[in-house]
Order: sequence, then C-alpha cells, then structure tokens
Amino acid sequence: MAKKVISFLIFLALVGIVYSCNQEISVSPPDAPPPHGYVLIDSKPDGAQIYLDGKNRRRITPDSLTWLETDTYTITLKKELFRDTSISIDAVDGERKEFFIDYTKNPAMRGEINCNGKPDGSEIFLNDSATGKTTPDILQGLLPGYYKVRYHAQNYRDNTLDVVVSSSNTSEAKTQLVDTTKWMDLNTNTSNIPTNNLTDITVDDQNNLWIGTEDNGLVKYDGNTWQIYSPGTSIIQDSKVNTVNYSVDGTVWAGTKFGLFLLKGSSWIRYNDIKYGSPLAEPYVVDIVNSIRGDVYVITHTIILNFFDSSGTWKFDNSDFRPTDTLSCMAVDMAGKLYFGTKDAGLYAGDNTGVQLKTTNSNILGNSISAIAADPSNGVWIGYGSSIATGTGIDYYNGSFEHYYVIPSNVQTHSIYADNSGMKWIGTNQGLITFTTATDAKKYNKETTGLEMNDVRGVVKDKLGRTWIATFGGGLILKKK
Repeated sequence: MAKKVISFLIFLALVGIVYSCNQEISVSPPDAPPPHGYVLIDSKPDGAQIYLDGKNRRRITPDSLTWLETDTYTITLKKELFRDTSISIDAVDGERKEFFIDYTKNPAMRGEINCNGKPDGSEIFLNDSATGKTTPDILQGLLPGYYKVRYHAQNYRDNTLDVVVSSSNTSEAKTQLVDTTKWMDLNTNTSNIPTNNLTDITVDDQNNLWIGTEDNGLVKYDGNTWQIYSPGTSIIQDSKVNTVNYSVDGTVWAGTKFGLFLLKGSSWIRYNDIKYGSPLAEPYVVDIVNSIRGDVYVITHTIILNFFDSSGTWKFDNSDFRPTDTLSCMAVDMAGKLYFGTKDAGLYAGDNTGVQLKTTNSNILGNSISAIAADPSNGVWIGYGSSIATGTGIDYYNGSFEHYYVIPSNVQTHSIYADNSGMKWIGTNQGLITFTTATDAKKYNKETTGLEMNDVRGVVKDKLGRTWIATFGGGLILKKK
C-alpha cells in the first residue's frame, strides 16, 4: 500500500512540473548600462579644486570626471589666491574629452606689489632677483603666490618682506630700512644677548651696561661679552628684574618682586625680608634711585620707604613724610628733594614735610604717575599712564607744573632720562620721544627707524656719550648720533 502512495505523489510532482512549464514566464528587463562620459580637467598652474555644477567633486587638477551623461555642465576651478574660473563643457556618453585652463593667460588673474621701502631710491629685489626698479614703484603682472621683496640701499641694512599676492589685488611692501650710520641693534638674532625683553638699564664707572630683563635676570654687557646673573647662576631669585641701579661706591642694585640684590665686586648681598638684616618688610621693589649725596633710596609698592646711606647702614626714612598710597616710582632732585609717584593718587613732593599734588588741588596732568626723573638743573620730569585726566604729555615740576604735550594720545610713559645737554628721552609703549623744547619733539619707533623699538623701557648715556636704549621686544639699541 505504501508503494502506491509514493508512486502517486511522484506522479503529482511530475504533473506540476509539466504544468508550470506551460505557463507564461515573467522576467524584469535588464538595467540600463551606466553612462560613459569622460572629461579630463587640467590647469596651469595645477592644483585647483574641481567643482561640477557647484558641487565639490574632491578632485584636484589634473584629474578626470567620469560616468557623465550626455549633457552640458559648468566646471568651476578654485585655487588659493586665484580668482574662481568657470567654463561650460559638453559631455557625451561614450566619449573622452579634455579641457585645459591656463590661468597665466588671463590678465585678471594677476596681482601687483606696491613697493614703498624707505629711503626712496632703494633697489627692489623680487625672490632674490634684481627687478631694475627702485622705490617707490609697483611690480605689476605677478601671478598669485608668495613672494619675498628685498630692499637695498647704501649705508642701510637690507630688509626682506614676505608678501602675498592675489588676483586683481595690490599688496603692500612698506618698510623703513635701518640706517647703520645712526643705529645698531643688539638682539637675539644679531648678538648673544639672552633675551629681547628688557626692563631697565644703567651704566657703571667702567662703562659696563647693567640691564634688567623680563625673563633672564640681570645682564652685564662690557661692549663685547654678555654675562648673565639669573636664578641658578646667582642669588637673584626671580628671572624678572624690575629696576637696576649703580651707586657711587661701585655697587650694582637689582630690584625684583622677591627683594633687593646687591653685587659688590664679586660678592652678592640679599635683602628681601627682615631675617636677612633688612628693614625691607615688603619685598616687591619697584624703584631704586641715587641722591646727589650718594644715598640710595629703595621703594616698594607699599607705604614703607627705606633708604641705604653711604655709611652702609639701613635706615627707616622717619624724617621725611610717608606717602600712604601705592607707590610706582621715585626721584631725588639736585637739591636732595624727594618725589614719589603713585599709581592713582598723584605726586608726593617734599623735604621734611610733604605735599600731595593731585588733579583736584593742582594743575598736574594726571594722578597715574608711571615715571619720574631728576633734571640736571633742578626739579623733576613726570610721566603718566595712558589714562591721565587732562591730556597726554609730561610735566616739569619745580614748585609749579609746566606741561609738555610731546606724546601722542593714549600712550603710557615707561621711563624718563634727562641728559646734561638738555635733551629729554621719554620711553613709551609706542616708541621713544626726544625733545629739548616743546616744539622740537621727535618720535622713534619701527615706522621711523626700521628697528623694533615700539616699547622703550629705559635710556642711558655711557661714558663715551653714546645713547643706549633698552626695549621690550627689540633688545638693546645704540643710537650712534
């Protein structure tokens, strides 16, 4: 019986196969083949990004676009510094086409450089090749790119500028060459000075320069070699020296936020709190000045005033008045009169009694005093912060105020040096100002000299009559004449 059942099932299966073979079979049509349009895009110079109908195809010339249908397309090339360039192309399925864009043949692609190197008549070199031109002039028809413009003039130091040229634009190459007959700069590129960030300067009897720095302690320069006194090489505890001084007994003084450090010959003495035998109860030294009789005065930000006399002993200054405001600077005039500048409370001036001079009780220019210096005749010169109330300038004070508006607006005075010839040297955060009268002021900065002297922190004349300028950022500068 089982055999019959199996045979029957086989029969039904065969019938089903035959029946299905007689039915109509449904088959989907095959996919259309992809388009085979091919376009090669090239350019001179190459390296341009390829956009197809506004979409970045992430291709850089020379490269190809494939699988294009027969159609008209917009190709846009984008290259740094060059103007965008667009062309219309026709792609044909199954065909290979090539398109070439020559940037160099389109005048609109080119730019120019306005060469304005001072002094006028300086020779112009482009990428170290002579152009045959002199300043002022314009170098025209330049392909976009990065260029080096060098200026050369006799008795001036060559200067090279990096200039970027872009399509249809004029780039500026403006500079002042350094007159080597008038200036010499000693910075980390031209000398072994340890830093370009200087804070103060003085000179000793042997014509050595002593320089305070922002980040390398105290530096001595004898005209040939540099000697560094910093943490690790001396007892100076801070890399920043706020102020330096040289006294008649041959001592070099350096003031820091950690106290006072004296170099007598080859021996160091430290004064930074009472346990070292000093009444310097607050260690942050902001100024050190000499008096005509040889005393050395030291002030801190606090109300404490101390001085060290020629006998070698510390004394509290009990005889004179004591300012009660935050001190910023000090001077002693030729008569021995003391002057103290404050951060925001004006000027203290006095002998055994003192007077506070502010904008509310005098015609002083401002209450924020940032520098004071004694005049060789008598009286003092006073410089201000940039926020003074009645104008920008400096004052001469000898019982009354005389205003000298020789400083541009919003400029802070860092230092003042009055020499024996009547010249005043004003170090500011926008360069050096010199004058003898109110009408003959001159400004020296990078624009006028080519030197990095936009921030002047101190000026001194050495025993040979040469003027040395300590800058923050430009190192040490010698004004030859």
